[in-house]
Amino acid sequence: MPIMNGWEFIEEYVKINVPPEGEEPVLYVVSSSIHKADHDWAKKVSKVSGFIIKPITLEELNRVLLENDF
Repeated sequence: MPIMNGWEFIEEYVKINVPPEGEEPVLYVVSSSIHKADHDWAKKVSKVSGFIIKPITLEELNRVLLENDF
């Protein structure tokens, strides 16, 4: 991302995002990071629904879709 990285985006999103009631988007971190600190940080952010390690498998994508009724 040219202006900020994904972690910076999440920090800004949490600060400014005030969606209309009932329209909260589902937000997942998709990263190649295997560092426990990254996973732990994502878990602490209430707006983040999960952390997916790249590459994304079809099974993982289907699990996310089913969990979120897409």
